[in-house]
Amino acid sequence: MLQLDHIPVLNQLPWLVPSRWALGAMAATIDLHAIVPGSLTDDPLLAHRAGIWLLDVGMLIVLAVLYGLIVAGCCAGTNRP
Repeated sequence: MLQLDHIPVLNQLPWLVPSRWALGAMAATIDLHAIVPGSLTDDPLLAHRAGIWLLDVGMLIVLAVLYGLIVAGCCAGTNRP
């Protein structure tokens, strides 16, 4: 795989992508680190804790509302018959 850990913009970009938070919620639900131990699952947002799960699901809701408002704003000026 490509190592993109130290590139500033690419390191923060996944925080705006809903799939990162969905993977975190899934991993927190099933305790992914216990199933697949190793460096791939050492991310703190994949921890099997209720607070982490609530953070992941909360961010999914925040991003859904944010992206919904962006789409609504972009479509507000169009006239459809």
